[in-house]
Amino acid sequence: MTNGEALNTDYDSQMTLAKLNYHFSDESVLTFCTTKTKIFEEDASFDTLMWENNFVSVDDQRTIDSTSYINYNYNPIHSDLIDFNTKLSYKMKL
Repeated sequence: MTNGEALNTDYDSQMTLAKLNYHFSDESVLTFCTTKTKIFEEDASFDTLMWENNFVSVDDQRTIDSTSYINYNYNPIHSDLIDFNTKLSYKMKL
């Protein structure tokens, strides 16, 4: 609360997801996935600790997060000893 008034804590969130699986065979799968999330918060409060006083700051925050990965899985049907999985990922946050 600021000066006896309630803060406006509205937020808007948008998320996009795309995922593609390509099966080379029953033993081999390639997966590509990408996500993008946008979060807009109005009057988001966070504590700021100073030497002697505690202040609560209020600010609008915009967060954009993008994540992508490629995953390859090789799991032979006739072998219980082999299960190869590798993933390459990339993340960006603004």
